[in-house]
Amino acid sequence: MEKNISPTEPRKAWEGVPGFKSFDHPVTVREALDAIRGNFEVEKQPLMRMPERVLGSLLTYGRIPSDITLSALSRMVVQSHQATVNTRDDETLGVVGKDYGIVQNVHAFEFIDFLCNTDVNGGRPIIDACGQINHGATIYFSAKMPNNYRIGGDSGIDEYVMFHTSHDTSSAVTVVITPIRLICQNCLNAALRSHNKMTFRHSKNVMEKIDLTRTDNQDIVKRIMGLHTKYSKEFVDSLDYLRLQRVTHEDVAEFAVNVILDEARQIEQARLNKWNIQSVDSIAEVTKKRIWELQNSIESGVGQNENRGTKLWLYNGLTTHYANSVFFGSSKDTPEVRATRRFKSIINGSASERVQKGFALLMA
Repeated sequence: MEKNISPTEPRKAWEGVPGFKSFDHPVTVREALDAIRGNFEVEKQPLMRMPERVLGSLLTYGRIPSDITLSALSRMVVQSHQATVNTRDDETLGVVGKDYGIVQNVHAFEFIDFLCNTDVNGGRPIIDACGQINHGATIYFSAKMPNNYRIGGDSGIDEYVMFHTSHDTSSAVTVVITPIRLICQNCLNAALRSHNKMTFRHSKNVMEKIDLTRTDNQDIVKRIMGLHTKYSKEFVDSLDYLRLQRVTHEDVAEFAVNVILDEARQIEQARLNKWNIQSVDSIAEVTKKRIWELQNSIESGVGQNENRGTKLWLYNGLTTHYANSVFFGSSKDTPEVRATRRFKSIINGSASERVQKGFALLMA
């Protein structure tokens, strides 16, 4: 059964994306793909460049000009790249290099089924959601781990393993550990020494690396579990450290400025003005607005009554800012388009970069 998601409640990054499905009972990879119509096959097909007069003749008369020879047509075939195509719907998904390795959706995520049959601290992971972006150019899964934890008086953190791949070169086959703060559903992604990600590039031999019928690849699940165990411990230790570090009102302003601004000269001018950005003329008004909005999220965002006055409070304010406050896209965009932009930005885009930058500043 699929869950009904309220648009007024805090949502995980992937909720609201077109094609998103959430499950409240265990499903297999194939069942999840069936639910989002993601069970199509992908193949590479040739690309041709098309001179305007040839295209015009095709569109107007339904034929190629008589003076275009087979030899001329063969020269129009692009040798370096090909199109990836959803063969079920005859949908072009992307343009890739000739050595790009196709990984079919069901094969890309076979190891999720193995993972969900693995005991983890007395429980088992379950596929929580599945979705697709841009008509299947990107496919993603999330699997909820059975364990959760609290940091001080925080309402709690759930752990997820997220999997995604693409057919348009935008991502490799990727496994990433994604803690989610329960009270506001914001991703607490943070790059630590132990790392929280595994990737398999779409090379010629990518299938040899993830084919679980090969005995030398059956340690993938063990590697995922080892990554999860090591990362989780370091992540909890890091949040505990941040919880014990006190901050002042001025620290809030300093943190927001350093997260949003990239130009050293502007940051220095803000510092000389005791982080009062209104006094710094070189900072554009739209950028000042972004800094003020981040400060407001820290002070009064969803879940910000917990751990107030600590570095963890700053970090939670930063993550809840991008999860629940930032308006991705423009007012002309549909909710689906904004949800897709939000997902991409939080998982592997500019929002993710700002969160990583903020975490590094706090841990320095």
